[in-house]
Amino acid sequence: MAQYLAQNRIDGPLWLEPDELFFIRTRLAASETRAEHLINELKLQDLDETHTSELIHRKDATLVEIASLRNILSPIRRIPFEILSDIFQLSCLPEDGIFTSDYDIVRFTSRISCVCVAWRSIAHSTPQIWSKICLSVRKHPKVFVADVIWIKDWIERSKGLPLELYLNLVINIGEGLDRQAAQIINSVLAFRHCIRLLSITAFPKTFLPLFRLPRSSLPLLEKVFLSMCCRDSDARTILNSFPRGIEAFLETPQVKACQHRRT
Repeated sequence: MAQYLAQNRIDGPLWLEPDELFFIRTRLAASETRAEHLINELKLQDLDETHTSELIHRKDATLVEIASLRNILSPIRRIPFEILSDIFQLSCLPEDGIFTSDYDIVRFTSRISCVCVAWRSIAHSTPQIWSKICLSVRKHPKVFVADVIWIKDWIERSKGLPLELYLNLVINIGEGLDRQAAQIINSVLAFRHCIRLLSITAFPKTFLPLFRLPRSSLPLLEKVFLSMCCRDSDARTILNSFPRGIEAFLETPQVKACQHRRT
């Protein structure tokens, strides 16, 4: 127990015996009483500057001690890592269990990671919640005006698990946003050897980095859904730039479902 009392910050779970819990609760109650006494004493009007400064210092030190003791007693500290990890995974699931580009998985993972250092550490050590990316221009517009380096960091936390990518990159205005869509595609394709499901809705030229991949680039791919937003002539223009055909999906032995459509 002494090791916990000496730490300014506790990042992980801990286990205390009943007598240790009793000791800490008793100490916390005493500290809270002392803090209340110091606060009341500071309210007196006839204190000199030296005495006031000393009381403030003692009060601040006592409040720090109270925060530390409450941190140790926090119920979340006594939940085993594995159980908390499972809870995080369940909290990131859609209510209907169906992932789409509109699902706000970024918001759910961010909420978990921002609660405290301990939660962030456990969340970042739970690869399952980082093995899916759901992005839609309509639902997540801020993502398309920010640096996409976060995608690399996100996927690296998946620790090599099979990836599922749900991307709606239909951007109607601005070359800058167009480039952003291309950067997102390039960022996820850097991990193409891990992609199990690929669902993309985009304009034709956004698909070019994908179509230019050589065969055998997607060894784990099981499902692919491509929706190209264009006129027939635009689609033909893109396809004509590959006179030998698109090889990206050749030699993908795991593929079970494949769908391509124009909208």
